[in-house]
Amino acid sequence: MRPGTLLLHEIGALPLPLQLKVARLVQTGTFERIGGEQKHRANVRLIATSSKCPDPAAAPHLFDPALLALPHLALLRLPPLRDRKPDIRPLAKHFLKQACSEPWQRPRSLSAKAIALLEGIIGREIFGS
Repeated sequence: MRPGTLLLHEIGALPLPLQLKVARLVQTGTFERIGGEQKHRANVRLIATSSKCPDPAAAPHLFDPALLALPHLALLRLPPLRDRKPDIRPLAKHFLKQACSEPWQRPRSLSAKAIALLEGIIGREIFGS
C-alpha cells in the first residue's frame, strides 16, 4: 500500500488528546474510529504546519510531547513572505499562470509596477500579518 499524505494546518490548534492520537497513527499505522473498538490500518505520511514555535519550553500547552518526539520529525522554519521579497516575483508568476486556464490567456510577464505593488503590500493587514 502506498502512503497517503495527511496535511494538518495549524496542528497547535488541535486539542492535546487529538495530537496524541495523530502521533499514535503516525507511529503505529493504526487508528480506531470514533465510538469503535476495531483497529484499522493506515499508511500515512504527516505534514503539519504551525505559526507557533513547537518548542515545549516556549509553549508547553500547545504541542503534545509525543507528537514532537516522532521519529523522522523534521522541523522547518519558513520565514514569512514579507521577509523574503525575492520570492514574490516567482510566486506571483506561478499563481498568475495557474489562474489562467487557457494558454492564450497567460501573460508573458508581470510589469515592474505590478511587482512593486505586490512587494509594497505584502505584510500589511490585508494579508493577515
